[in-house]
Amino acid sequence: MATLGKTLPQTAALPIRSRARKDGVGVFGEEILLALDTLRKNPLRSALTILGIVIGITTVITVSAMINGLNDNVLAGIR
Repeated sequence: MATLGKTLPQTAALPIRSRARKDGVGVFGEEILLALDTLRKNPLRSALTILGIVIGITTVITVSAMINGLNDNVLAGIR
């Protein structure tokens, strides 16, 4: 454990996590605090990740709607 303290950088949010651990917040609460620390530390990376997810979901919905529309058009033409 002594090696981890030397290799990991100390952040300002680290005391929040250690305080939460002492207060009895479960592992899930600790993971949420770690995620919030990461979001605060890397806001550009977080914003780009959210943008990528939004673009990906929008693309999948658009392609699915186009395929359904083309299928309906072809079936209407056959009828």
